Amino acid sequence: MKVNIDYIPKIFDLFDKYPKARYYVIAGGRGKGATWGIGNELIVRSMQKEHFILCTREIKDSVDHSSRRTIERLIKRAGLEKYFIFKKTTTICKRTGSTFIYTGLSKLTEDNVQGIEGISMVWLGEAHTMQMTTWQKLEPTVRDEGSVIFADYNTQESTTPIHRLFTEDPLKWPFRGKVMMKDLAYLFLSYKDNPMFPKTLDKTRQNNKLQYSKEDYEWVWDGQLRNAEEKFITTEKKVMAAMKRDLPDPVYGRKYVGADIAHLGGDEIIFYKRLGKKTIDFKINTKMKTTETIKRLEHFMDYDREVYLIIDNGHVGAAVADYFEEASYNVTRINFGGVAIYDEEHNADCVTDMAFTFVEQLEFIDIPLDEKLCSQIIQRKWHFVNEKGMRRIESKKDYKVHAIHEDGKKSPDRFDAIIMTYYSDDGTSDITILPDVMRE
Repeated sequence: MKVNIDYIPKIFDLFDKYPKARYYVIAGGRGKGATWGIGNELIVRSMQKEHFILCTREIKDSVDHSSRRTIERLIKRAGLEKYFIFKKTTTICKRTGSTFIYTGLSKLTEDNVQGIEGISMVWLGEAHTMQMTTWQKLEPTVRDEGSVIFADYNTQESTTPIHRLFTEDPLKWPFRGKVMMKDLAYLFLSYKDNPMFPKTLDKTRQNNKLQYSKEDYEWVWDGQLRNAEEKFITTEKKVMAAMKRDLPDPVYGRKYVGADIAHLGGDEIIFYKRLGKKTIDFKINTKMKTTETIKRLEHFMDYDREVYLIIDNGHVGAAVADYFEEASYNVTRINFGGVAIYDEEHNADCVTDMAFTFVEQLEFIDIPLDEKLCSQIIQRKWHFVNEKGMRRIESKKDYKVHAIHEDGKKSPDRFDAIIMTYYSDDGTSDITILPDVMRE
């Protein structure tokens, strides 16, 4: 059986070069042709052998009005309608018995994604809208031998889950897939790669070039990253600059230790130590009893009562703080939901104050090179709470919904510890942002 199906050359080459990939991910700007490219591939495969194909995206309504319509339109465009049965929620291939089903990811994961057995192919449309928790529920269910996940997305922020999951360097444009994933076929496109780019859409593009700012135009049409500084507390570029900064070892000054004490068995217990603007040591622990935590923290502080300890005051942390106060150490207890110390006018609570105090110092400090720490910092969102400019960073609960979680660690413990380390209320000048200038 021979059928003429229109493919964008680069998309055809992707499927042709990697016929047995587990993940096919197509990213880029608007008009790149990924929707038709993936839709056509699914139709071709559905006619070759029996498949159970889930077409989904985060919002169900958009699936009904986009994925289903796309599949049906492409079938008819290729003259294949006599081989298919079109129903309200499914499309069935009479030749092989393949079935397309259409549903929203949010509804699927709210109910029971494990209940859909035998999925052999999944199409994640507009995957830039997908939350990380959704992916974590969906991916393990697509487990049949030879099963495949297709995803297309428009480039958004560097912290978008689908982008970080499959992109080698989330900041380096044009983007390429993670080379260590041997079962990944990744393709980055723009409208320039689409020979079937509609003339009507090209008129829209040309108008946008006159209407939009240069940054917005490049985001929409070229797939450049959108400026995320207004949503996230800082950018990966700024954090990595601080991590790669090599300040000379300080000769004198007060040492500060920030300690985030786990409240749950699976969370990390983190200690950071700094001298001036440089982080000089850190320790990461898990699953320790309170007595062991105290023992290791005191050792980390070199039993030096001049060290300034900044510690979270919740649950186990309060008990640890009690010990160090009774032992005559310098202790500041941090209540994350308490009042801001440095900028009460603009920061709604203490954790927000710590976060932005830390961010303001990034240009001058030296922190450990740690991808997990970087990820936790750049994925923390914030929002305004009133018209006067009062701001608040998102709760841990909200953070866990969208953030990429390395090794299953969902709590941003390293973030909490590092922002405490660079937060001081003892009246010293460490918090003041000044260039490193020697003065007589």
